[in-house]
Amino acid sequence: MLAQPVFCRPLIERREELDLLHERRRGASAGHGGLVLLAGEAGVGKTRLISEFARSLTVPRLRVVLAHCREFAQRPYAPVLDLLTQLDTQANSLAPARSRDEQFEPLIQAFTLESERSTIIALIEDLHWSDPATAELIAGALAADPSLKRPLGRPESAVW
Repeated sequence: MLAQPVFCRPLIERREELDLLHERRRGASAGHGGLVLLAGEAGVGKTRLISEFARSLTVPRLRVVLAHCREFAQRPYAPVLDLLTQLDTQANSLAPARSRDEQFEPLIQAFTLESERSTIIALIEDLHWSDPATAELIAGALAADPSLKRPLGRPESAVW
């Protein structure tokens, strides 16, 4: 069997969005964290844009981690815990909490500790399938700091 090379076509008509992602990365490296919501209809190229962005990052002291929300998986904080596990193998040792509220603070502390070591670009795919706890965590972050609300994509498709 002969292996055929796979070539990706050039990313087109996404320079503005890619530039915005790089602008936000520079802000994160300068100590100004944030959240970018990439929203759009299925098939418009969200995953490709994220892939191109991640591939273009060659900054020292920068870690890129990726997690996915699964349509029928409802483990509380699943993508957040997946991100933390990629950042620190000790993340699995986070003590189980009796409630989502009790788990919130240790998760934030774990991310804070990791972000002191290096800049983190944490990507979560398919956020619309997130479990309720993850959705509440992100909504809480947005409510706590309105400056984080900087959507990327078509405004009519953004979900807050």
